[in-house]
Amino acid sequence: KITDQHAAASAECDQLKTYLAKEAAARTEAQEGLKAQALLIKNLDHDLSSTTKDLEGERENLKNATESHASEIEKLNKIIDQTKTELKDSEAIKEERGQVISNLQSELDEANKTIASLKSTRSQLQDHIQEQVTFGKLTCLTIA
Repeated sequence: KITDQHAAASAECDQLKTYLAKEAAARTEAQEGLKAQALLIKNLDHDLSSTTKDLEGERENLKNATESHASEIEKLNKIIDQTKTELKDSEAIKEERGQVISNLQSELDEANKTIASLKSTRSQLQDHIQEQVTFGKLTCLTIA
């Protein structure tokens, strides 16, 4: 009976050794997997850190570009305001010129009326002078 018990215990011991060997192999495989995952996590952490730095640099670039664009927009708005003012001034000058031209046209019309009146008066004076000359000749002939 002791031999049977010894043989059974020996078989059970062999089974435990096999089980422990499998467990040790599984543990080693799991440890290798964990090491690989740890390395992957380390690499991902490095990549994340690098990407974060890149994004911070891009954020700074965008901030500077935004400030630059805001400055340019402000300058353009000033130019637009100045142009609007100049346009209003130009329109006022155009309106003023129109008024001056209208006034000059009125004065020209008046001058043309005066010229026509003077021509008429000159014609009447010439007729009157002609009558006086003719009367004078007749008077001289009568006296002679």
